[in-house]
Amino acid sequence: MKLVTIPLILFPCTAFASNTNAETWVALVFAVILGAITIAVSSSNQKKLDDPNDTSMLLIEDVSSASNLKPAKEFLIRIYRQSGNEHQPDRVVSAEDGSDVPPDEAIKVALQTLRRARIDSVFVVENTNDILHIRRPMHSHGGKAEGKKVGGAVVIKVQED
Repeated sequence: MKLVTIPLILFPCTAFASNTNAETWVALVFAVILGAITIAVSSSNQKKLDDPNDTSMLLIEDVSSASNLKPAKEFLIRIYRQSGNEHQPDRVVSAEDGSDVPPDEAIKVALQTLRRARIDSVFVVENTNDILHIRRPMHSHGGKAEGKKVGGAVVIKVQED
């Protein structure tokens, strides 16, 4: 596909060239540059997903296994929108008997919301023993719902006193 688009970009038809003014050419060049940047970013993200040693971008199924969170009495789960505002109230995951909760249980709760939002891969912003912060890889420009869609999740280990 890339090989076909390059000649079309570099050699537009002569009929188009003879009937255009400078503003049209500037707009065309700008569109070509924007398209090239989009293709480069998309290709880079795909390479990150394909590389098993790169944990900066993960498929949703691989988040639990790549997490560095340690078991704790409680985990706080914060889901936020693309705009950065709260998407839903914070949730606390804890064991009824007061024992330690495995981090996989807390991550599972966060991933349910991301799956419901049809997010299949995430960027890992922070992955430490106390915090797992993941976000959607691309901003979704969805009309009137723009900024209201799920942007990411933070799973925070609640420190024991």
